[in-house]
Amino acid sequence: MILKVNDTEKFNISMTLHVDDKAEEITVHIKHWDKQTGVINGYDYPAAEYSKALAKFNELENIKIAGKTMLKATNILWDVDYDDDGELPTEIDIPEGMTDEDEISDYLSEVTGYCHQGYVLEGK
Repeated sequence: MILKVNDTEKFNISMTLHVDDKAEEITVHIKHWDKQTGVINGYDYPAAEYSKALAKFNELENIKIAGKTMLKATNILWDVDYDDDGELPTEIDIPEGMTDEDEISDYLSEVTGYCHQGYVLEGK
């Protein structure tokens, strides 16, 4: 089942839900196809880690739309009591040109859907 797709002239990113033949395992699959280079990357997450898969989809989508990545937020401390949907990412690439701390903070929350209590910003 297709959950989310962004298809442009330059890239295609899709998020699909896969159920095995015996309906015992459910997997969220993210596929990123760079149409300019022909490179296809895939990422699989157990259904219990849906929020992590969604964060990866949003991260890839925002990076491809905004351009190259120059910075990376690491050691992200998420503002959650517990992570019931699986692990949230501890690192997220920041699109090129995004340097304002408030904008980066908003970007991290937009990508994952969660607020954070801080992060370390590293150059790539």
